[in-house]
Amino acid sequence: MKSFLSWVLILYVMALHTSMAAMELFSTTLVLVTLVRVIATRDFSLLKQNRTLNFWLIGIVLAVFLSLVSTPQEKPFLQQFGYMRWTLVLWAIALSLEQVWNDEFIKRMIPVWLFTLGVVGLYGIFQCLTGIDFIHTDDKLADAGGVFRSVGFFALSLTFAYVMGMSTLAVSLTALKKWNIKIVALVLTLGGLGMVAAMSRGAWLAFIICVMGYLVINNRKLVIPAGAVFGLLILALNKLSSGFSSKIMGMAQLHVDHSESMRFDLWRGYWHMFLDHPLFGIGLLDGDKLLPTYYEKLGIVQPFVSHAHNNYLQWLAGSGIFGFTCYMAIIGIFLMKTWRLTKSEPAWGWSLLMAQLFLHIGGLTEANFIAAITNHFTMFVWALVLVLESKKISQMSKQ
Repeated sequence: MKSFLSWVLILYVMALHTSMAAMELFSTTLVLVTLVRVIATRDFSLLKQNRTLNFWLIGIVLAVFLSLVSTPQEKPFLQQFGYMRWTLVLWAIALSLEQVWNDEFIKRMIPVWLFTLGVVGLYGIFQCLTGIDFIHTDDKLADAGGVFRSVGFFALSLTFAYVMGMSTLAVSLTALKKWNIKIVALVLTLGGLGMVAAMSRGAWLAFIICVMGYLVINNRKLVIPAGAVFGLLILALNKLSSGFSSKIMGMAQLHVDHSESMRFDLWRGYWHMFLDHPLFGIGLLDGDKLLPTYYEKLGIVQPFVSHAHNNYLQWLAGSGIFGFTCYMAIIGIFLMKTWRLTKSEPAWGWSLLMAQLFLHIGGLTEANFIAAITNHFTMFVWALVLVLESKKISQMSKQ
């Protein structure tokens, strides 16, 4: 069984970078196997270690349920409530990792992770420069002034940006510590450039903040060299195409372009949804259906409707103050757990902390948590935190 789980998890790591369908297949397999194993062995140790976390996970599921039954539904109940399966996927990955976690598994998983990250990053760079997508042949990549917005193996550039950024940061320090530095540095560069090729300014800023923040705390000697590298990259991108230069100049001058103005309209609409339904919200994923009504009410002329493009407003409007409180508690618990890991397992701890902060900072301008693909990657990162913490607790109890 352990051998089977180990291969499913390794294939799942590959799927996280390449295929939504494979992600769902492998995560469902992990859920079923974990359910059978827990029932058979009655081993609830990892669950018992995280009673506070489970309290908030149950709370967020109940909050979403109440949001859906307390307001008229614009989308099917099962479609919206089914999204909450991420709470099961989290524990399925964590309990599976706990079963197989040892040096041998890590030595198999990390090379596969790095290989997949490098290949997908390289493909994203190729897409950006050529506009060729061998996967989605019926869809054209968005032209961005001489270059193209990469989507990798997925369909959306924003999804690709956050997967590449999270993956690059989450594996970075552990891989640099254990494997050939030159090869790992090359792979991480490809992963980072793949993220850049998706042309999401929110992801760019979040990535720079995380890397520079880590260096300020842990290695101040590298702050200036890292800043120089980022500066040279910005200059190179600025020369490469008008698409990159317009985004860079917009960031530097704090210029509000059409993309930002649409987000402001979205945020106003979702904020007023929350004000009208403060306790349980309007239904977690119903916001886009209600936006035209709110636009009219607020005097906004805007044809674009979407999710909130902000994790925090998405939860506030979608599930009310109760769901939002649970969401903030959950991400806060994982940040605290990961912060403690930076003391006992610094390579893993800092890598996983940067990956989470990247998601949450980017979540100010993109609802990346509710996107299925980035949600899966978040559950994988959180599961790693749970297992590493559990193993540390187990080691301390034996001493």
